Amino acid sequence: MTGLGVPVDTSQVVRCVVTNRRKLTITASDQQLVYGQTVAPRAASATGLVGSDTVENLPGLACAATGAGSIPHGGTHPIVCSGVTSPRYAVSYQPGTLTVAKAPLTIRANDRTPTFGTRLPRLTATASGLVGRDT
Repeated sequence: MTGLGVPVDTSQVVRCVVTNRRKLTITASDQQLVYGQTVAPRAASATGLVGSDTVENLPGLACAATGAGSIPHGGTHPIVCSGVTSPRYAVSYQPGTLTVAKAPLTIRANDRTPTFGTRLPRLTATASGLVGRDT
């Protein structure tokens, strides 16, 4: 083989293949739950996946409700995803929203019947619907 009229030893030719990384957008799925329920991990969708790739097999994907703690309180919290590492994709992320509704709670006073002339009994109540370590 010759190049520019000069013989070239083809055993010394280095070939480079350049591949462009595909654009991949991962969007955290919006979630609604009642106080005390668990947030679904890795709940996300993706646009730009190639071939048989799925959200479930993306390496390192993690999604979490930020600032929500292990038992998110009522209201809305952003859900963010991160962590995907892949040489095939240029990854960007879009947040979702976690909406936490208040859990039903019932507090009922326990019946007490005092006897005239005696000390009043201690008043107590029973709660149903408490979550986790709530008291």
